[in-house]
Amino acid sequence: HVVLALGRSSDRGLTASWGVISAKGEAWRTWRGGQIDQLLLPDLTLYPGMDGGPLVDTAGRVVGINTAGLSRRSDVTIPISTINRVVNQLLEAGHIRRGYLGVGMQPVRLPEALKQQLSLQSSGGAIAVNVEPNGPADKAGVLLGDVLVVFDGTPVNDTYDVLAMLGPESVGKTVPVQLIRGGALLEITITIGERTRREA
Repeated sequence: HVVLALGRSSDRGLTASWGVISAKGEAWRTWRGGQIDQLLLPDLTLYPGMDGGPLVDTAGRVVGINTAGLSRRSDVTIPISTINRVVNQLLEAGHIRRGYLGVGMQPVRLPEALKQQLSLQSSGGAIAVNVEPNGPADKAGVLLGDVLVVFDGTPVNDTYDVLAMLGPESVGKTVPVQLIRGGALLEITITIGERTRREA
């Protein structure tokens, strides 16, 4: 599809750039865990002032909002379905809800012998380096040094794997978690809390 990116900068005023949608893909998550409904890659030049501006099709419909800040590889367009979903959340709750565990984690590699002994699918996990008192993880019994290896049925290789599953829909959900403690595999359940907004 032929598309037009629009923007406004203080020195140039209104700017426009023609191009095409070069790739479409499935839903994906940003490097910070945000859920994007569809991958849209525009093949055009985003001039200064176009980051955050609309991408429109030849019928004048807004396809999405252009940004260079969500992907470390290229400019992307946030589809209008994602924009509408976020706007609805803001109208309903006044903020974007995010799941919260109350545990600080770092990625860790598992020894091959332990992986085989416990029949694990992933080669890594996320080790708990801080547990907030009375947080969801603390209430569920997570201890310092526990290594999360499966979260809600999904193998964990990195802390980003856990963060990616803490979207708005996760708040209040009770999920099974498998973790390694003292060389043994344990299963607990955690009720995901909501991350509170911090005042500036």
